Amino acid sequence: MANIGLDIHTWELKMRKLDNIDWHYTPAAKTNILETFRKVGFEPPSESKWFQEKWARYRNAMAINEQKSN
Repeated sequence: MANIGLDIHTWELKMRKLDNIDWHYTPAAKTNILETFRKVGFEPPSESKWFQEKWARYRNAMAINEQKSN
């Protein structure tokens, strides 16, 4: 086996899905990446309260600068 950076145990875990007849293959075109990422705990920045507050402060600062320059 070529060395691809995986030890034997990790390789066996990754290959186990191919041996499982109950595993359902889903073509890439039918996957929802955002849904998959959310399953592992990802929160999109557009929905994060912290990011929304950060950009609200930035927009406010830009508006203040525009008013000062006029």
